[in-house]
Amino acid sequence: MLNLKFHNIINYYEKNFPDSYKYLSRRLGQSKDTEEKALICIAASTFTCFSIGMVYDSVTYAFSAVYLLLTANLISLLTYAAVLLLYIHGKLAVHTALAILLGAVQANVAVSILYNYAVVIEYNRFMLPHDLFIGFIVCVLASMSLRKSLIYILCLTPLTALATVSAIHFPAFLVQVFPSFSLAFIAPPVLLTYIRMFLWDTFLKKRELLSEKKSLCRLMGLNEKTVGIAH
Repeated sequence: MLNLKFHNIINYYEKNFPDSYKYLSRRLGQSKDTEEKALICIAASTFTCFSIGMVYDSVTYAFSAVYLLLTANLISLLTYAAVLLLYIHGKLAVHTALAILLGAVQANVAVSILYNYAVVIEYNRFMLPHDLFIGFIVCVLASMSLRKSLIYILCLTPLTALATVSAIHFPAFLVQVFPSFSLAFIAPPVLLTYIRMFLWDTFLKKRELLSEKKSLCRLMGLNEKTVGIAH
């Protein structure tokens, strides 16, 4: 059922966006290894989903006259467009492009947190902004694709904005809740990063062993079935 739905999505994408589908298929075909193919898929999904979300939010901010957040979204969209053009022309590697895409989202989240607290403080109450959920999704996406140092930076960006406004307006939250909240926010992406690294290392070692086995078979004039029977 899941495979069927995924196949339908691919067919829909190929039918309605043929040029984009051909380009993406060609880049996947040119990829050096499986990890790079995974990066391309994650980058394409990140670009598409977050672009749609930011366009929708930009329209909402324009009608609501929230010009600071509108400006932040427009800058992020321009960044996305620049990254796409640079990647298409071969000026950016896929992992660099993905890092910039996710970094732009986290910077946008930080601006939104700072702005929302400036409004919420009028009511003299504390609340966790919904933007942190988006920031957490970004960290999870990064854990499946980027190196550890970038993941820490992406995790700390929204937390730094939250700590800043908490220190100014809600110091009790900063002392009592913020440390445990930060651990809960950072731990899953970091854990996923180590799991991903372990799985990729295992996969690469298995592929290297298979390659060495094939080379040995060729040197000995044997085929893999013969070696399998001997073992």
